[in-house]
Amino acid sequence: MKSLRYTILCSGLAASLLLPTSFAAQRDSDTAQQELSRMAGAESTAAQTTATLVAKTRPTSEPQAKPAAPKEAVVAAGRQEAPAKTMATSPKAEQAAPKVEQTAEADMASQLPNPYVEYTSYEALTNALGFRPLIMVKSTGFECKTLNAIDGKTADIHYRSRYGETGRRAEYTVRTEWAGDKAPEALSGIYGYTWTAQQVSATTVQVAEISPSSFSAFWESGGYAFSIYATNVNRWDFLGTLTDNFIDLTEHYYKEAPAATGN
Repeated sequence: MKSLRYTILCSGLAASLLLPTSFAAQRDSDTAQQELSRMAGAESTAAQTTATLVAKTRPTSEPQAKPAAPKEAVVAAGRQEAPAKTMATSPKAEQAAPKVEQTAEADMASQLPNPYVEYTSYEALTNALGFRPLIMVKSTGFECKTLNAIDGKTADIHYRSRYGETGRRAEYTVRTEWAGDKAPEALSGIYGYTWTAQQVSATTVQVAEISPSSFSAFWESGGYAFSIYATNVNRWDFLGTLTDNFIDLTEHYYKEAPAATGN
């Protein structure tokens, strides 16, 4: 019995001696873990501080390399790529032959006589043609601008109104030649339009409307052929001038056939 008590006593004493040691070991372990956690937190804080400083000192946007421009942009900017070598004939060589032909044509044209001959007076034109061409009298408000002979047989006289806005004034071209089976187009030079016959007094007139502001007329009287071409006029003004000026003159002063002059 004494032996049992002794054993229990010894066991209790050993336990009492070991308990403080266990508590001390556990405390030391907790302290070490807390120290490690504190050090890790300090390192994390330092890393965050460093990252913040780097972010503040770094530029907000770093320059980026521009993408290479496409070939179309290079050509548009005037920096065309060198052309690939080819065996085709250059444009300069191709244009050389036409220039020779054009020069020859120009020389031939310069040698042809000019069908238009300008005169400085009505009398000079009359003497050259051998007859007195049809005119517009001054009372119509038109003035003569040019007097021409075409191929030595046709009178071509140009008139312009003294009134109206510059560049929009009415104009007339009056042509006269000896009559002879000639179509209206041949004397007037107006082709591709419909000619309509109209009776004006005792004269049959062929009239063509070129546009709402341009007209032409052709008729014959006393062995002469006449044509007029008007621009910047309306239809009623044209017909009024045709009747009151031109037809009235030809019916009164161009009744006899012209005498032959050899032209």
